[in-house]
Amino acid sequence: MFGLLKPKTVVVREGELQKVVDILFPPLETVEKEEGVFVVDYSIDSNLEAALLDLRDGTNDAVVQTTISKAIERLQNVRKILLAEESIDKRAQVLMVDNPD
Repeated sequence: MFGLLKPKTVVVREGELQKVVDILFPPLETVEKEEGVFVVDYSIDSNLEAALLDLRDGTNDAVVQTTISKAIERLQNVRKILLAEESIDKRAQVLMVDNPD
């Protein structure tokens, strides 16, 4: 019976971890324009924070929604790489989403 409660063993290799880093935290990019030099941050945490700030300011436009959608896609890719996909109990009638403690 205790074997049923034991989580499955997942081995994550260095290559997979590097893929996760590359997806979630790509390198900063320096862009030179007439207005000056800019540093662009593509990291997932910065993208989500920027979207959250826009939402708090009352902006819910296509840019905010695209930012959040792309962040979700990146997280789904990471979930696949880390073999962290879950199957839903077929008996369930509702899927509840909540924040962890």
